[in-house]
Amino acid sequence: MTDKRQLIYLVAGESSGDLHTASVMAELKRIHSGLTFKGIGGDLMIKQGLEAIYHVRDFSIMGFGEILTRIFFLKKVFKNLYREILNDKPRVILLTDFSEFNLRFAAYLKKNHVPVKIVRLVSPQIWASRPGRITRIVETYDCLCCILPFEKQIYAEYKNFDCRFVGNPLLDQYRLRLTRDVFYERYGLNPEEKVIAIFPGSRKQEIKHHMPILMRSVNLVKKKYPEWQFIICKSGAVNLSEYQPLIDQFKIQTCTDEYQWECFRYSSLVWSKSGTATLQAVIARTPGLIFYRTNPVTFAIAKRIIKVKYIGLANLIADEELMPELIQDDFNPLRMAKLTEQFLTDEKFYDLAITDFGRVVEKLGTPGAARKTAEAVYEYYLKSIKQFG
Repeated sequence: MTDKRQLIYLVAGESSGDLHTASVMAELKRIHSGLTFKGIGGDLMIKQGLEAIYHVRDFSIMGFGEILTRIFFLKKVFKNLYREILNDKPRVILLTDFSEFNLRFAAYLKKNHVPVKIVRLVSPQIWASRPGRITRIVETYDCLCCILPFEKQIYAEYKNFDCRFVGNPLLDQYRLRLTRDVFYERYGLNPEEKVIAIFPGSRKQEIKHHMPILMRSVNLVKKKYPEWQFIICKSGAVNLSEYQPLIDQFKIQTCTDEYQWECFRYSSLVWSKSGTATLQAVIARTPGLIFYRTNPVTFAIAKRIIKVKYIGLANLIADEELMPELIQDDFNPLRMAKLTEQFLTDEKFYDLAITDFGRVVEKLGTPGAARKTAEAVYEYYLKSIKQFG
């Protein structure tokens, strides 16, 4: 049974949030071994002791159109989560990413004067779209833990708002479990030939939109360079059975995200869906291509509201296109094959691509994001006890 007197609620609706929050939980247990946890998360959070109301796999949603099809489910989650919090009376709640749901839910808690402190990990991307949300964010969260270097400055004019740059969690998570030789042997890779690692995404809709194009891209590359090798790194929840005949035909290896850092570090090139993986490639010092495709309606809406030049986090931080971005119609087999060939046959082009990777990594801050976030959560746990009893 959950100890309500030392209870912290956690909400992470995506696999990356599960990873980040699990690390925070481990640090919280070091600070106070008696803390208990309940909320929404994945396998990693459950291993750290989460009493799960919902699992992250229940939220395999992307894009505006897809969210509309699940709106009734999300309303049910919203209602059930609120009821559980009213019953359990947690001291503090940590909301990790899962942007629109978490912001709406936090605002609902504030509106109804629920006596709980609210900490947010990962700032909503107001620098990319809908900057007007900043007022709502400041009024809603007690503390905001940012993981990108330029975000703290955005909130600087709000002097009484507790906004902290805790550094990027990826710096803590970067570790290699296998040597290059062991990794290559385990997955049947020839160390004398080029290796291209594919990160297709973690949501069902991403797989649906990306995998057909990726398979045709592999086919084009293999026709000209049959000796080049491919490995797909996927999260445990991803099902690739529909594409298994092509995976077998092209002799593509597959591995789980347990060895994602090995895929980044030991590959010659990365093909990555836009998102966290693009920063991981930079940290591992491996160049890559960023791709993304969604349904036309979602893309049309996104074009109207997204105001940044790049969608790749590494490119945003560098303020230049360090990794080529192939979005929507630009994400096609011919472009993928052409750029892959350029990277892997032109040594000067390859070296130039990674010249500024170190500068990006320096901007990510220092290791310890999970510890700093845990300290913020515990600080507000104590404030909650003092304020609410």
